[in-house]
Amino acid sequence: MAERYRRFVKSIPAATATTVYTAPDDGETSPGAAESVIIGFLVASTSTEAGEVTVEHTNYYDGTTIKIMDTIPLPADTSVDLIPGKLVLQHANNNAETPALTGDILKITSSKTCDVFISVVERV
Repeated sequence: MAERYRRFVKSIPAATATTVYTAPDDGETSPGAAESVIIGFLVASTSTEAGEVTVEHTNYYDGTTIKIMDTIPLPADTSVDLIPGKLVLQHANNNAETPALTGDILKITSSKTCDVFISVVERV
């Protein structure tokens, strides 16, 4: 299996849970289970007022949602590295009666406007 390095950039409105990344399947011609590794997760404030950021993870397997980070301070006009380590996300069959391929989802909610820059290694 090969790997590809990708980046995702998204503007986040205030007080709205916004999907910033969904783990993809392992190929364009033959979908299947795969892993993605978040290697960088930078949040930059675009507001002149300080805010707070919450990041949620929705599990591909059973759809449960947990907070990875809750009310992390986001100073005005600055940026914060939210995940300084690695975060592995999966794309595989879920636990439904008729299993279907689906991927982990990361959502971010910020009390003020911000931009998100995510660096990812994906298996292809």
